[in-house]
Amino acid sequence: MNISVHHHDYLKRQEIFGTKIIPSNGDLFRICEKLRDMKKHVTAVAVVWDGEFKSGEEFSDFVTNFSKEMTVLGFENCRIRLDYMDEAANEDLFDAKFAHEGLFVTGALKTKYIPEGVLACHVNIYKGVPDISKYVVGPELVIDDNGGLYLDYIKEKPIKSYEVGLIADFVFVKNE
Repeated sequence: MNISVHHHDYLKRQEIFGTKIIPSNGDLFRICEKLRDMKKHVTAVAVVWDGEFKSGEEFSDFVTNFSKEMTVLGFENCRIRLDYMDEAANEDLFDAKFAHEGLFVTGALKTKYIPEGVLACHVNIYKGVPDISKYVVGPELVIDDNGGLYLDYIKEKPIKSYEVGLIADFVFVKNE
């Protein structure tokens, strides 16, 4: 189960999402705990847009803090997607060095893998990834600040706790 968190700082998350209706750290901890109880792996996701960080050093500090805070909140690993809209965007951020990192390149997609032990949890950093949300078949979820899961801001139809497992089992990415 991937949960968009985008930043380790709660106030910065509000700014990124453009709303105060986001899960608190306590909500995220309880959600991760419930999903782990259901034997689901939970990944914290961040999308970094062009110009968000001024240097590779600033970005590597963000990655370090993001992995540390997300581990405290109960996430098992982290995924960070760099801006894909311009081929050259964030190249300097992707080139930021981490100890014992691995690198995989497939076509335009570059993946940097930083293992647990170097950071609080293992982190994948992607460059050249298009936004796959348009290919997702099934419900898109919003987690409200009360910890409830909703289908795409339709709050009249909250998802019950037992449905979280069903969603995790049946949401998939359509092949093209």
